[in-house]
Amino acid sequence: MGTHGCVVGVYENEEAAQAALKELQKAGFSVKQVSVVGKLNEREENSVLAGAEKGVPVEQQESQSQASQAKAPGLRGSSILMAGLNSAGILKENAQHYEEAVSVGKFLVVAEGSSPDVVKAKLVLHAIPHEEVVHHTSRAEASSASN
Repeated sequence: MGTHGCVVGVYENEEAAQAALKELQKAGFSVKQVSVVGKLNEREENSVLAGAEKGVPVEQQESQSQASQAKAPGLRGSSILMAGLNSAGILKENAQHYEEAVSVGKFLVVAEGSSPDVVKAKLVLHAIPHEEVVHHTSRAEASSASN
């Protein structure tokens, strides 16, 4: 049975994160294996929201968005990020570090997969100018390694 893990790259800006994403896609990573996390400013959020569903008034889109958020009570913004990073096998302390990076405007690129995939992702992410790139093993892999 193959092991599972993830690699997280921290990038200074959205352009660098998008470049990393494109390189991961060229290396064969699927959309399901890669996530880009960052904070949009208020103007960008409104423009993304307005363009999301053509023909639906922005007010209605906003109420639909609020309804979606209501489906996950207790999980808002950074809590969702923490939960997502935790589900990828990232320890709480590390997840808090990444949450802080996003809160100050950095962008994360997270790639998940088998051990060979994660090693390949780490090489790809290192090729793009970055602040840090860290390989995280799954909790199950870390437990079996300590036995």
